[in-house]
Amino acid sequence: MRWIFITAFVIAFTFPVSVKASPPRAVFQSEDYDFGDVMEGVTLQHDFILKNAGTDVLVIKNIIPT
Repeated sequence: MRWIFITAFVIAFTFPVSVKASPPRAVFQSEDYDFGDVMEGVTLQHDFILKNAGTDVLVIKNIIPT
């Protein structure tokens, strides 16, 4: 009886359960922002909030402002 338990334990931990990660996916709270009328020379700032909706690591390699 003891060897059945030991064998089952060894088999259970010998074969790992494969959990497939979903690919990274960038999701923004909002994709644009309107500052409205702005006087010349005024410095403006806005933070775009980004969330990784996947389970794999999201790598941001390049950002180009428009």
